[in-house]
Amino acid sequence: MRPRIRHLATRFALLLAVAAVVPLLAYGFVSLVSLQRGTRTSVTAGNLNVAVRAGEEIRRYVTNNAEILRALSTDLSGTGLSVPQKDSMLRNYILQFREFREITLYDERGVKVATSRIGEPRVTIPKDPGLTLNGVSMSPVHIDEEMLPTATFAIHLVRLNQPDGWLVGEFSLEEMWRMVDKIRIGDNGYAMVVAPGGELLAHGDPDKKALVAQTTNMKAHPLVAAVGAANSVGAANDVPVSLEYGDGDGRSNLGVATRIATLRWTVIVEQPTAEAYAIGT
Repeated sequence: MRPRIRHLATRFALLLAVAAVVPLLAYGFVSLVSLQRGTRTSVTAGNLNVAVRAGEEIRRYVTNNAEILRALSTDLSGTGLSVPQKDSMLRNYILQFREFREITLYDERGVKVATSRIGEPRVTIPKDPGLTLNGVSMSPVHIDEEMLPTATFAIHLVRLNQPDGWLVGEFSLEEMWRMVDKIRIGDNGYAMVVAPGGELLAHGDPDKKALVAQTTNMKAHPLVAAVGAANSVGAANDVPVSLEYGDGDGRSNLGVATRIATLRWTVIVEQPTAEAYAIGT
């Protein structure tokens, strides 16, 4: 009987031990899952905040320069300046606002009236502007001969309620590149900016800047497609998205994206998941 009693006592002790350990293991598992989920949430929210702030800085940068050209159009329309005086005013603007490489005034027929250039103007009246910013037309961004992102601003002038020519300016977005270059998340997290048609406008990763010069299209990027779906017709224009996905190098990334509604550009912040979640843990 005694061996049997000892056997029962041993089994009973084991049952008690298991009953004590199992809840602890379950609690530890639930805590680990909760910690991982909380880490993912906080890291994603932090990266998204960076993307939103970057988008706002870029929006302000572009729209402020569009307003500069609008102010110049008001000065030109409200004064009876001679052609040499208009030339001088345009050149002064170029010196004062370095983002503009050239500003040219055309009459309604498209004939040059005044220009900031010494020779013949290079900018022309845009036939199909990509978008309008408070009355200022903006062409799609392209890479110029100096391998810098450039766009054309244009304003259709009106005098005494009648069309009175065009003011056209070549606008360099080089400063936007510098903004994007300054955005770093950890050691390997970078930002990029994508145009409405999927064209890559800026990339903060030094090893991928050549993709901009190659006019790489990013339509196939998971975040570009997701932002397009989230901001489709009828949806809010500032719906952010976040995804985890693999890239061409076989690396898993955490990506967040938000749209600059005014410009219809997309700002993406991308970071390897191994680094992103290591920072948060």
